[in-house]
Amino acid sequence: MSGHESHEKRIAAFWVGVFLLAASTETVAQQCFEQAPSALGGGDPYEAITPTRFGTEERRQIEQLFKRLEGHWSGSSKGYFCRGTRDAIRKEANDYRIEMNATSDSPNELVLTSNLTSMDNSTIRTETLHLYLSDNTLRADRDDKAGDVAILQLPRDGRSIEFVQKVITNPASAGVQVRETLHQIQVSANNLTMKFTVYFIGGLASESTWKLTRK
Repeated sequence: MSGHESHEKRIAAFWVGVFLLAASTETVAQQCFEQAPSALGGGDPYEAITPTRFGTEERRQIEQLFKRLEGHWSGSSKGYFCRGTRDAIRKEANDYRIEMNATSDSPNELVLTSNLTSMDNSTIRTETLHLYLSDNTLRADRDDKAGDVAILQLPRDGRSIEFVQKVITNPASAGVQVRETLHQIQVSANNLTMKFTVYFIGGLASESTWKLTRK
């Protein structure tokens, strides 16, 4: 086994452990500034993600998931931003009311457009998650190599998916920046749960769980 393959297996094992813990307790005690998965075991956090390639059956499962997600959803999110330092951590609340539309012009593409309003009505913003089925790869936000993701869980029933997205940018004034995001999506006929866990080079930066119902 090559060093690269071994590193990818360590990352996958880390996320499997997170999922098992989540299944055994209502909340997972995430630690602010916790190391990003790609940096585990001495891994290079600046290395681009290795995308998951899948076959016909997996493609069908993702197409089913896209179809189940289509529609108008309403609910709320509960989350936090990590502030301060490792020695003096503060968690800043990040809670919103949400209206979301999921639309698709083809089986290969899904756009989730969400309007978020803070609980005190002081902040309103829009977020968009654009998912693409491009050949034998799932992509997020961009239909090119920069949008490639690593799929961690894809049950055969086409009702959930878990994947990691890694965005590496190099602004002229700020140096290389890395954002690593775990997306967890689970949908039933009338309920949708989406969880986003975001890491930067400095560690865990934010977490947000959305609970929505179909309108």
